[in-house]
Parts: sequence; structure tokens; C-alpha cells
Amino acid sequence: MVRRDMRLSGVAMIGAALCGCAVSPASEHGASPAEIPSRATVPAGVTVGASGYAMLTSAPPLPRPTRAAFPTPVEGGAQNGNPGEAAMRAGRALDRRLQAAEASNYIGYRVVRDPAPRLAFEFRRDADATLARYSRDPRFTAREGGLPRAELQPIFDEWLPRFLAHRLVGGGSVMEFDGVVAFDMTIDEPGFRRIAAGEGWTLPERLIPYDSTNQSPIGRFISLAVTKKW
Repeated sequence: MVRRDMRLSGVAMIGAALCGCAVSPASEHGASPAEIPSRATVPAGVTVGASGYAMLTSAPPLPRPTRAAFPTPVEGGAQNGNPGEAAMRAGRALDRRLQAAEASNYIGYRVVRDPAPRLAFEFRRDADATLARYSRDPRFTAREGGLPRAELQPIFDEWLPRFLAHRLVGGGSVMEFDGVVAFDMTIDEPGFRRIAAGEGWTLPERLIPYDSTNQSPIGRFISLAVTKKW
């Protein structure tokens, strides 16, 4: 009897919560049919069986989101500061053409903001004239400078193991658009200079170690610091 009382009390609580109607408690001798919520007092989607249990059998569908909730790739790219998917596709196609036709002069491309987002294609020389031979798309712009990754990668590959042997470096990268190889040192400039002198190092012109304390280029390499504003 206690278990049946508990079931009917649970039904009363569900009915009260769902539709705000009151259900009289069952007596210790059982509940009469009038004490079980009738079909008329139970919300749509809820079924009360003969045992006294209530079951949620269906629920209203979730509202469908409007189109604005899912921006297209072009819209999304513009909102995130990129030129948009159509421009990116065209940029990738032009990048492949330039790699094939201007291998000795072409550096690569990236997103710039001047002020609207565009794709900048960078060349070692004659940037404007070179880009104009392949495209006059207003979403593209030309930049001059940098060095190909193929010329910078050997510097990175040579010096990374040397720095790692002394646990001097926290990270590094080939920065072809700026024409340098940069390493973040885990030591300040005086400490770096002591180790470099002890090892007899002469660093390449295009290698820039950065002081760990203030992220500034160390010593004579400051003239090659990245100063471009994209």
C-alpha cells in the first residue's frame, strides 16, 4: 500500500506541476478512479496509465532557427575579418598560378586590412606590376619584400639544434613575409651573449633572437626587427 500511495502522490505532483490542478491524496486503502487525474486535466503529450504513472509521450518541436542564425561562409568570413569564402577561393587559385609562373619572385599571400580585409600577394620585386599581369581583382593587393621559405628554412634548421643544446629557445618560426628567421629565447640578452661568445657563434644576418624578458631583438639584429604594419 505504501508503494501505491507513493505512486499516486507522484502523479499528484506531476499533475500539479504541469497544469496547476490539484489532485486529492489517495487513502491508505487505494485510490478511486476520481482521484487519478482525468484525461481532460492532463496537458497534451502526457499519458496517465491505470497504474497511476504519468508518462510524457510527446513534446512540441523546437522552433526552427532563422537563416540569420547560420551565416553563409562569405558573411561569416567578413564578420571574422576575412575577405570571404569567394575571395579566398579566388586567392588560392591565383596563388597556384603565381607559384608556377613566378617561382623566383613570388613569396606568398595572406590577409591584410587596409582598412577592409583583402588578400595581399607578396613579391621580392616589382610587386604591383607582377600582380597586375595576373589579376586586377579589387579584393587583392600587392606587397613587396620578404624572402622565400626555401632560402630561410636552412637557417632555421641549422640554428635550432644549437639553441636547443643549451636550452635557449622556447619557439621559433620562418617568417618569409618579413624575410627573417625568429627565435624566442628563454634567456635575457646578457645571458645569450655570454653563451654566444663562449661558442664562438656568428649569427646570420637574417636570424633574429628575441630577448625573453621584453621580446625585443637582441643587439645588432634590431635593424631586421619586424616593423611592418599589416
